Amino acid sequence: MRQKELTQQGVKTHNIRIPNELRSSIVFYATANKDIWEAVSIPAHEINQAKQELIAHPIEESLLESLLLNDETAQIIERPHLARIRRIDKNVCLNLKRLYGYRCQICGQLITLPYGGQYHVIDAHHIDPFSTSLNNNFSNIVILCPNHHRIIHAYNPHFTSKTKEFVYANGYRDKLSLNLHL
Repeated sequence: MRQKELTQQGVKTHNIRIPNELRSSIVFYATANKDIWEAVSIPAHEINQAKQELIAHPIEESLLESLLLNDETAQIIERPHLARIRRIDKNVCLNLKRLYGYRCQICGQLITLPYGGQYHVIDAHHIDPFSTSLNNNFSNIVILCPNHHRIIHAYNPHFTSKTKEFVYANGYRDKLSLNLHL
């Protein structure tokens, strides 16, 4: 059980303090093989010693960057630019999530039910991407579980409004099992 749950049940919990001399940090280093990392434990006293040395002998930022990065061409370039900010009314998505009882329109699952169901883990997906269509109407949104949402973004299927299904490049079809608004 998590500490919060134990506390709610009236169980007193105590944090165990690790003495400073036993504390350490783990540092991960990349290796020549992109799939392998090297983990090195650095004791707290070595970290504290390095901090003290840096305080006693400060290093200029430009020197520190060149030591750490080893890239003589690296630099920070500041440029003025225009930003496109998207504003949407979140109530449209929230109301659709409520309409479907926080269930996925494809699989119909309330995926948080086995875990207690007190949290709502569900996504609103714009059928035509909002970034290009600027369409935040309920008729352009489906409610999906995270799995189906990720699949749709990964495979980019075509949504057929007549049959209410997503059609993938390989011919596979995901039909909406719940539909109260499209």
